[in-house]
Amino acid sequence: MQKVNFQLFVKYNLWMNEKLFAAAAHLYDHELSQAKGAFVDINLAVLL
Repeated sequence: MQKVNFQLFVKYNLWMNEKLFAAAAHLYDHELSQAKGAFVDINLAVLL
């Protein structure tokens, strides 16, 4: 894989992390730790 591809992945990752943290900032603590099923049970652990 070329360097430019990795640079694009990094830019995309930063952009999506910003969107994720902005959305999570509007949630209450109990909403972040609430089990929802599937893979989202680890919401709080991922954000920390």
